[in-house]
Amino acid sequence: MRRLISGVALLLFLAGCGGGGGGSSGGGGNAVAPVSNVQPITVNGGPTSNYPNGLFTRVTICEPGTATCETVGGILVDTGSMGLRVLQSALHTIHLTAETDGQGNTLENCVAFADGSYLWGPVALADITLSGETAASAPLQIISSSANGIPTGCSGGGLQLQNTVASLGANGILGVGGEPTDCTYPGTKNYCDGSRSATPDPVYWACANGVCASGASAVVVAANQQVVNPVVLFPTDNNGVIIDLPAVASHANTVNGSMIFGIGTQSNNGLGSAVVIPLTNGYFSTTFQGTALASSFLDSGTNTLSFASLIATCLDSFYYCPGSLQHLSTVTNGVAVDFDIDNADTLFNNYPSANALSALGSPQGAGSFDFGLPFYFGRLVFSSIDGQTVTGSGATPWVAY
Repeated sequence: MRRLISGVALLLFLAGCGGGGGGSSGGGGNAVAPVSNVQPITVNGGPTSNYPNGLFTRVTICEPGTATCETVGGILVDTGSMGLRVLQSALHTIHLTAETDGQGNTLENCVAFADGSYLWGPVALADITLSGETAASAPLQIISSSANGIPTGCSGGGLQLQNTVASLGANGILGVGGEPTDCTYPGTKNYCDGSRSATPDPVYWACANGVCASGASAVVVAANQQVVNPVVLFPTDNNGVIIDLPAVASHANTVNGSMIFGIGTQSNNGLGSAVVIPLTNGYFSTTFQGTALASSFLDSGTNTLSFASLIATCLDSFYYCPGSLQHLSTVTNGVAVDFDIDNADTLFNNYPSANALSALGSPQGAGSFDFGLPFYFGRLVFSSIDGQTVTGSGATPWVAY
């Protein structure tokens, strides 16, 4: 699941801060030289120029089996979700055909996020290229520009549809998390293909002409038609990703780094001395201030370090605003991770000239610690993919740093 604090909450908080910008692409980052499995990534405010701690990249999307392609920038890199999702409005020169069921109904995809937002749109096949790696005929989601024909089983009757660059803060999302599809959960259990239950999770709908009735029910969809983590379809380097970002002392205008594909498959993606943390049902336990938080996770798609605390919040209650810089730590598998939380109002005094804020924190429900993008600064962070093999590391999925 993607936890994106900077979706509804942040855009409300920053209303009026900045206008439109171009698609975003990163520089060379920490890689010594570009190689086929290294994708530039950057923290730079995104295509709307008002997205702090958002990690962006460029993706080349082609009509399957052709040289008819388009490169889209401003794509959010999210280790907390699975699959490529692109705004319909961001596609100008290619035509992707929506998948259909046996009756010719359009296969529509729904994904809801913890910030109260959701995305809706058809599933289509495309060749997806990142650096020198290509996922051929990969199902992706085209985020529909229309709000018509969305069943309440997707919208929940009150969630916010983010189908524009202004509301999403990006031209799309590249989900490179720990599962092969957006309806697969730990243990490679698929909740939409009919193998677990005759009643699938509310992720896929079959709609006549792409328009569903409000009371329509979700449908069973074969795994090979579900929105896929494109990494798992690479011919090689397909067992996980590494996020490599330099350290940020407090704030920085732009931070360039690398997303490296594969773990232990090439000379540039070995585990080295990283500590492997096994996941249970997609989570791990970390101890913060004497309390074990068993539902913790790493997520580059969250723009804060998010956890429950008595630290004072800002007036908007979205962020922490302590009276002085807080030096804190958590302990996972016996290894301490130190981090700082600063006053968000003070940090945003440097914004939008500074897009990377390493001490930005926000409240989170009890029992969980969301290690968002600030955690990634200054670390090599590994995310393996469920069901794939990483030699010598134990069963996937796991994370490591």
